[in-house]
Amino acid sequence: MLLVGLTGGIATGKSTVTAWFRSQNVEVIDCDQLVHDLQKPGTRCTRALDRAFPGVVKNGTLDRAALGAAIFGDVAKRRKLDAVMRPFIAKTLIQAIGYHFCVGTSLVILDAPLLFEFKLDKICALSIVVAAAPETQLRRVMNRDNIDEEAAKKRIDAQMPLALKLDRCDVALQNDTSKVALHALLERGVLPRLQKRARRRYFVSLPGFIFVAVLIYTFS
Repeated sequence: MLLVGLTGGIATGKSTVTAWFRSQNVEVIDCDQLVHDLQKPGTRCTRALDRAFPGVVKNGTLDRAALGAAIFGDVAKRRKLDAVMRPFIAKTLIQAIGYHFCVGTSLVILDAPLLFEFKLDKICALSIVVAAAPETQLRRVMNRDNIDEEAAKKRIDAQMPLALKLDRCDVALQNDTSKVALHALLERGVLPRLQKRARRRYFVSLPGFIFVAVLIYTFS
């Protein structure tokens, strides 16, 4: 099984890349969806957030806007949120990755906005960062969220600098033009490379181990 980490900056096009991989029948573990599921009403995670940030859970349901407002611009509170969420995310990720290992999925994309912040890149065979030029990213955030330049810069600055992610990744996808160009880059360059590596790593999976064990038993 080849586990590939995918991340990027705000409004750089990571969701577009994830959607394209899904359209090619590549398995994706979506960390945002995992977090959303963990934070459903009445879950242990939601109760833990209620204890850590009083007032963000109302009638058993997490008010995400209130949580966002509580941590925005406050490094200490963001770290506190990370500390609360990390064990829940880790357990869920282990279950999801373990499932694909057991069924012999050849290629899995780990879509993780905080890939490097949570050190999830350490468990991946390689990492991909979707990037865009600073002026392109700023314009997209302003247009997408209908906010002014100052507010857009604050949202960008609240994330790990894109330059640092690019320094740490194995594959950089520059997305400054169109979806057509991005899809072409994925189809012609990225996916074939990943599929080739995935085929070589077949034996790093439960079915692969079983296959080798059967061969050894049969011909020993």
